[in-house]
Amino acid sequence: MAFLIYCPGSLCRYHNNKNRKLPFCGYFRSNQIHPKHTFCRNNRSCNFPRAFLSMSLLSKEDISSSSDQKLESSSDQNCEIPVKILEEVQDSSFLRKSIMILSSIGVIDTVYLTVGKLFLTPEIMCHTQGCIEVFKSPLASIFGVPLSFLGFMAYSAVFLLSACPLLCRRKSSTFKNQLHTFSKKALSLLTLAMTIVSAFLMYILFFQIQSFCPYCVLSAFLSGSLFITSSFLHFSSVGWKKWIRHSFVVLLILASITGGALVAFGTASMTFSNQVFDPPSITSHSNARMMKLAERLKSKKARMYGAFWCEHCYHQKQMFGQEAFEKIEYVECSKNGRDSQYNLCREKDVPGYPTWEIDGELYPGEQSVEELEELAKAGN
Repeated sequence: MAFLIYCPGSLCRYHNNKNRKLPFCGYFRSNQIHPKHTFCRNNRSCNFPRAFLSMSLLSKEDISSSSDQKLESSSDQNCEIPVKILEEVQDSSFLRKSIMILSSIGVIDTVYLTVGKLFLTPEIMCHTQGCIEVFKSPLASIFGVPLSFLGFMAYSAVFLLSACPLLCRRKSSTFKNQLHTFSKKALSLLTLAMTIVSAFLMYILFFQIQSFCPYCVLSAFLSGSLFITSSFLHFSSVGWKKWIRHSFVVLLILASITGGALVAFGTASMTFSNQVFDPPSITSHSNARMMKLAERLKSKKARMYGAFWCEHCYHQKQMFGQEAFEKIEYVECSKNGRDSQYNLCREKDVPGYPTWEIDGELYPGEQSVEELEELAKAGN
């Protein structure tokens, strides 16, 4: 005997459909299901209970002989459970995709901050005093690892935890359920920890430094948004109605995208403008050894090529100290730097910053005191 299979969700819509067009899904013959609609194929791949499909099995004879009233009564009894399951699946999928979008913005933010911390000076990548002070504070690194890199790892973990259940292709429903449950709990705990850390950093920023850092505020807002969205995912069966939850999450996403765009636009407009930047001031003082080394380098007409945004150039200057470095000829190679000699740097084919020129030879990279002393003695 051949049976017609009807999608459970479609049966519910059939109840309120004036045209009373039966939602045909596929055939069931000799214990084989041949689904034709995407809805039915998705239900099979998700390994819903057998009752999910069996409750919608109706024979051709039943359909041809039943009245509309009988079919409506059958659909009322059979549709409540599958529709609830379908709504939970749709709600979970939407929230997970929302978490992936928010965490992606956080990844971009923290990657920029990590690269800036490792290779740039705070003055070039930050355009507010609060941002500069945050990057120079001891809390900017933990055991030598930039705090922004830890944030990058956290956002990446959130993204993976959200994406794994959606990308899983295992047929085992038990494994999928376990992965879904584990990821929900892990997301809640991880985003809670991120929110607590962000709240502490906001306290440091506003009450101790008493300034504003756009990157820090954006990251804190993202952490809070991720925690709220993860809470909706973990407690999907309680609380607000679905449309209210989804609307609130959409607002969080729009606010995050807008905030990220404003921060990126502000950084780009300051970086690529015609504004002239001064190199960061040297705060250390010179000892006798560095004064003697500076005199030797001056006698050999040594030059140091650098850029105002270069972190390693700043470290090299700090090594000499303020008094000793005044004796060194410094060449600014950045177009936006004060007293820029960009064309000279191109003529010399400077490979990177800093680069020392001693006796006509170029020595790229940050040099130690011992290395510079050896170069200063050479040729004497």
